Amino acid sequence: LTKSTAFGSTLVGWLGFSDPAVIDQYKVWTLVTHVLVPSIHWFSVVINCLMLYFFATELEDWWGSRRMAVFFVAAALGAGLFSLAVSFLTPVAAAGARPLVVAAISAWGLVFRDRVTSLFGLVEMKGIHFVWLSLAFVGLDALSYGLTTIVPRLGAIAVAVGLSMGLW
Repeated sequence: LTKSTAFGSTLVGWLGFSDPAVIDQYKVWTLVTHVLVPSIHWFSVVINCLMLYFFATELEDWWGSRRMAVFFVAAALGAGLFSLAVSFLTPVAAAGARPLVVAAISAWGLVFRDRVTSLFGLVEMKGIHFVWLSLAFVGLDALSYGLTTIVPRLGAIAVAVGLSMGLW
């Protein structure tokens, strides 16, 4: 809804990532705020919110609110910087909260790597398997939407791995 209005279009232009805007117009804040630009489909927004609720809630309990906020900003910045670096070679699509979702799933899987949990009540998996599953879904996204859509997700996963493996 916001993209179809004049205000929404302006808001997306102000918050969304664009490599010429970062370089030519010095909109460096878009390296972080691009995750606030909603996805095209409402279903993606709902799924992203549910995944963040399932995985980020427990991470926030483990790390605390302040570290969780730093984690989200760092993951968004990692996604933005990785997108900016790759955008010199090819156009990159960086919008939506999906980088934060895969970062939260990856971090949860690394922090709780030995915890056995059920996936949809059907398959029991360890936490580390969720890391591999999130990478598999990123790969499926690459097959479906092209390689340029996975760049911010890989940047966010790299930050999540770094922070979860001991940079705290």
